[in-house]
Amino acid sequence: MFVPDVESVGSLLWLTALVATLPIVGFFALVGAMRMRSHLAGLIALVLGILLAIVAFRMPVDMALSAAALGALNGLIPIVIIVIAAVWLHKLMEATGREVDLQKVFSAVGSGDLRLQAMLIALCFGGLLEGLAGFGVPVAIVAALLMGLGFEPKKAAVIALVANTSPVAYAAFGVPITTAASLMTSGTPTENAADIATYVSVLEPGIAFVMPFMLTLLIDKNHFSQMFPLAFIMGVTEGAGQFLTLRFISFELGGVLPPIVTFLVIALLVRLYQPDTPEEFLTARPGDLRLDRVALAVMPYALVILVLSVGRLVPVVAGALSATDLRVAWPGLAGRVASAVEPETATNTGNVVIPILSQPGVLIAVAAIVTGIVFTFANEGGKYALGWRRVLGELGAAIYSMRFSAATIVEVIALAYVMNISGMVLTIGTLLARTGIAFLVLSPMIGYLGTAVSGSATSANALFAALQETTALQIGLPGAFAVAVNTAGGVIGKLIAPQSLAIAAAAMGEPEKEGELLGEVIGWSLYLLLFAVFFCVVFGLLLLG
Repeated sequence: MFVPDVESVGSLLWLTALVATLPIVGFFALVGAMRMRSHLAGLIALVLGILLAIVAFRMPVDMALSAAALGALNGLIPIVIIVIAAVWLHKLMEATGREVDLQKVFSAVGSGDLRLQAMLIALCFGGLLEGLAGFGVPVAIVAALLMGLGFEPKKAAVIALVANTSPVAYAAFGVPITTAASLMTSGTPTENAADIATYVSVLEPGIAFVMPFMLTLLIDKNHFSQMFPLAFIMGVTEGAGQFLTLRFISFELGGVLPPIVTFLVIALLVRLYQPDTPEEFLTARPGDLRLDRVALAVMPYALVILVLSVGRLVPVVAGALSATDLRVAWPGLAGRVASAVEPETATNTGNVVIPILSQPGVLIAVAAIVTGIVFTFANEGGKYALGWRRVLGELGAAIYSMRFSAATIVEVIALAYVMNISGMVLTIGTLLARTGIAFLVLSPMIGYLGTAVSGSATSANALFAALQETTALQIGLPGAFAVAVNTAGGVIGKLIAPQSLAIAAAAMGEPEKEGELLGEVIGWSLYLLLFAVFFCVVFGLLLLG
């Protein structure tokens, strides 16, 4: 059996840890400093990781390649499938023009107040898009919608970027959490995901609470007191919604249910409290909003919630879907990886469960198919024409549009598996554990920097989940807590990630303005990072007793 060795290079822990960081540092350097495309940088980092596993950590060649293959499979199933299915659903909305009706719903609820409309679009609709798709989709769409309302392009882009933070933890039906759970070294992915979600439900709602106040300052700081009651209710509802959804329903719906509930609460609240609207923020209310069109505009998202809820929460259905899962002893790994603590004992590495019908991507695809059928027949005499050819065409367009993101996901998770199984992560974690309680400050910063450079909280969790877990366990903290902290820091790093800035600048129509956008948002990201560090230290000390 292969036994990971934390002193395999020169019999020195610090030197071995330094070598172990090279694939991660190389990936970040290529993406951040050299501005290389993520999928190319990911491929180079993966090759480097495999070579170091073989040469520096003495991992057999067949095991290193097998670990990479297993990681690639876990990147494809279920993560890439989830993302493509969610993007497909959204493209069906765009193809039929139903998205315009959804915009009118926000405008009607906003009661002619541009400030409220902007907050509803940025927080509720943008949060919903993040929960459904993620990977830059919300920033592009929200910025475009805000410019359509009349916001100056840079301001629209900044609002879209700042708003797209808290929901990132639950992007694409919880992919960051799912990814981290699958890469932890102890427990099953299902158990790990539940544990991570428990801690995320404590950390993320705080960020969700302050977000409406930040947006209020961005949109109209001169009349902050007017919008304060609405911002307060939005923050409480969104934060409480995230907490309750993660604790009692499903973490996959953490980015879907709360923004919908927040929207409904605000829709009722504005009937009781309507702030005085300054003239520069007055807009006309839509006059052609019909109930049937509203129903069809919200139907796809309601359908996704229904399908996922039935597939996950109804025991008979969940059991039937899980019965299709494949349980495989992965070639080259099963029974061949020993524990570093007990070298004579084989770990569970290589005993793999491959979800087939139980994976969220399949359930979302079912919702997309039903949506396509409904939209095909309910087309108002051809005004919203779709047809099965267009439905399939939009699936192809979704796959094509996500091809580079999908490649990056597959490569990064393949690298994470190589680093985990070879002992690289264990080595870095062992060194970091020697910082003791100071790790409580470092932990969210690691997630922050990971997402800031890679552009993806999923990638940051893939790279650092096992590292955070290993380090936390060595200093007496629950591994899932540190992974949740990595997630909390990571969602804030999304605000300044080069990919996010590039998407926002492209939505502005001024791709050369990435630097200006960074200057506008970096302060907000640092404030939020300090907020996350504070929460991490407080809860970490409580857990340590």
